[in-house]
Amino acid sequence: MTHYLEQFEKLTVDRAHGPPSVHKPCMLLAVIDLAERGVLSRNEIRYEDTLDVFRDYSEAARPGQPLHPYFPFYHLRGEGFWHLCPKPDESDEGRKPRHRSMLGRSAKLAEGLYVDMTTNVEARRVMRDVLIGRWLGERRAEVEAVIQARHDANEYESRLRKNETTDADSPRPDDAARRQSFRRLVLQAYDYRCAATGSRIVLPEVGPLVDAAHLIPFNVTRDDRPCNGIALAPTYHRAMDRHLIAPGPDMKWRVSGKLDKRISDYRPFVSLEGQSVIFHGHPKFHPSPEALRWRIDHLLS
Repeated sequence: MTHYLEQFEKLTVDRAHGPPSVHKPCMLLAVIDLAERGVLSRNEIRYEDTLDVFRDYSEAARPGQPLHPYFPFYHLRGEGFWHLCPKPDESDEGRKPRHRSMLGRSAKLAEGLYVDMTTNVEARRVMRDVLIGRWLGERRAEVEAVIQARHDANEYESRLRKNETTDADSPRPDDAARRQSFRRLVLQAYDYRCAATGSRIVLPEVGPLVDAAHLIPFNVTRDDRPCNGIALAPTYHRAMDRHLIAPGPDMKWRVSGKLDKRISDYRPFVSLEGQSVIFHGHPKFHPSPEALRWRIDHLLS
C-alpha cells in the first residue's frame, strides 16, 4: 500500500490559479466512501455513483467554490492507479472532460489499491489521513466532520446492500442520513432511471432528477432494503403514494379506476396500464413480491 500512498501525495494537480486544486483528493475521498458503503463489490467506479459524495467533500474542502466532478474523474487517468474505461468506438484523445461525456463512464483502480480499499478498514483510514494531510490540511476539521457524519449511514447502507433486515434494536443513523442511504441504494439499483417512464436525467451539481420511493411505507415495515424501493420521477412517486398507480407482482403497472381515461390530463398515468416496470438491476434488488402485492392491494378501485 505504501506505493499508492506515495502516489496520493504526489498527485498532479492544477496550480495555475492560486492554491493547488483539490478536485482529485476530493474524488479519491469519494471513492473511499463508496468502498466503505459496499458499492464497489467489483472493481468498477461508476461516475454517477460518485456525484453526491464528491459534492459533500468538495463543499467541505472549498466552501462556496463549486468543484466539477467530471474534471477529476477524467484527469485521474493520468495517475498510475486510475484507469478510465473507454466507451465503445470512442477515443478520449483530444476530448475535453464534460459532464455529459462522463455519464455512463466507469473507472478501475489498480488491483492492489482496489483490494486494500475494499477489504481493509485500517487502509481506508490511512488513505484518508494522507489525502487530508497532504492536500486539505487547512480544512481537516471540516472534511473529517463529513467522514464522521457519513460513517453510521455508510455502515447502515452496507448492511442494506446485503439485503440484511434491521430490527428495532439495530443501530440506525438519524432520519436524514437513513433516507439518504435508502435513496442512494435504490437509485443505484435502478441506474438512476424512472421505473415508470424510463427517463434518466443526471445533472452535475444537482444529481439525478428521480426519487427513491418505498413500496411498503417505512412507517409500516421499517424496511429500507432496496427490494422495498423503486425509482420514480417525482410526479409518478406522488401518484403511487396516493394509490393511483401501482407496480404489480407480474412487474406490470396497474392504474386506479379513479383516473378517467377520457380526461387528457390523466393520460401519462392511464397509459401506464399493463406496461412493464423498468428494472434491469441485480436480481437481489428486484422488488419483493410482498411489497408489490401490498401496492396492488392498496390501489384505489
